[in-house]
Amino acid sequence: MVKLRMAYSLFAMILVLPLLAWSADNQPGRVFDNPPKEPIVVKPDIPKEYEDLVKIFDEYWGALKKGDYDKAYSLETADFRKSTGLDAYKGKYGKDVQLINVRALGVKKTSEKEVMVTGTMILKVLSGQSFQDTAKPFYDKWLKEGDTWKHVRE
Repeated sequence: MVKLRMAYSLFAMILVLPLLAWSADNQPGRVFDNPPKEPIVVKPDIPKEYEDLVKIFDEYWGALKKGDYDKAYSLETADFRKSTGLDAYKGKYGKDVQLINVRALGVKKTSEKEVMVTGTMILKVLSGQSFQDTAKPFYDKWLKEGDTWKHVRE
């Protein structure tokens, strides 16, 4: 929960701080006095050594986005698959949330065989009778099992 709050705070700072720019005479500017002409683009900063991880990361989240739970399940760790069957795995996804996009922005090594991928996620969330787009930062743990990366379900 603390990580999630920190992620939201970081995401808010990334979005808000550029809007709080000071004018040349050190007076605070109003947010819409000088709006950006182009959308802000956040570029990934991922070392080349993790290209194989990003490929599997995209494969995993792409499978969930398409509803290919068999494929996504096969990319979970062996320990998770031993404790959770495919039917239970499929039952974890509701119809009130639709995954629109997931993007890896960074990778941090946490141990010899484990990394944390930071990124952004865009969801359509049912709010009342309509869906609303929601963007959020997130952390995603991955573990090297043999020669391939596997998603760590928490």
